[in-house]
Amino acid sequence: MFINVKPPKQDGDIVTRKILYLVITTLMLVLHTTSCSKKVELSVDDLLRRAVKYGDTGHWRLALADAERAVELSPSNPNAVVMYALCLEHNQKMTSALNEMEKVGASAFDNFMVQFTLGRMLFNKGNKEDDINYFNSALEPLTRALELRPDSIPTKKLLAMCLSKQGNIVNYDKAFKLFNQLRKTRELVNVPDAYNEAGVVMARSYLEKKDPRKLKYAKAYFTYAYNRGKKNPTVVFNIAVFYDRFLNNKAVAIKLYDRYLRLAKDNFQLSEQYDKVKRRRDLISQ
Repeated sequence: MFINVKPPKQDGDIVTRKILYLVITTLMLVLHTTSCSKKVELSVDDLLRRAVKYGDTGHWRLALADAERAVELSPSNPNAVVMYALCLEHNQKMTSALNEMEKVGASAFDNFMVQFTLGRMLFNKGNKEDDINYFNSALEPLTRALELRPDSIPTKKLLAMCLSKQGNIVNYDKAFKLFNQLRKTRELVNVPDAYNEAGVVMARSYLEKKDPRKLKYAKAYFTYAYNRGKKNPTVVFNIAVFYDRFLNNKAVAIKLYDRYLRLAKDNFQLSEQYDKVKRRRDLISQ
């Protein structure tokens, strides 16, 4: 059992509602604000605007048809390609979506949404297949996206998580710096996620290089996360493992494992982890 850097499965992957909102609002900003054309053949902007509206209401099949037509009319339009790839993704055509983004990503270096979407899709692919090669590939577009928009919280989070997958001190330190920045933002100051991830990075960094300062940082950040997320199974699990495996404090670990078991008891998506935690809890309590 080790520190779990993945969020609970019930939260879905990194394609959260906030990130979808970012994509849609960005696309809306670059499109004209005029009403849809009444022509039989809609313009590219009309098609994209309608696709965005369909996507925003969850009608991704309808959105896909409009986005695909927009790309047919304007194959080199990066906004059309981004929307088309997003529609493919939401129609369970992830390989095709990633192929589209890789084609446009090689040329649209100054387009934030292209670079961000390519990096996000590569990250999600790596998460799904547990393949570090996708995380390595995601670093370049996410780094470029952050250069284009230094204040983008979703970009910082994805880049930090990619860096934390690399497994070396230098990238752990870079990831920690980003998570430390994130926890100070107004949006995340009272949210456990960034604190929890910072703790994970410091714990893994400690395993690479037994620096007691990293252990101290890890404990502080896991505690910050726990104080903000006592009902979050991932947060409780991570701090429990930390007290168990890193601090060798079995008494505190048992209490935290018990809390996790209460939180995860009726969540079938956490059933496998629940069983492992229960076995570990019973073992160390003997």
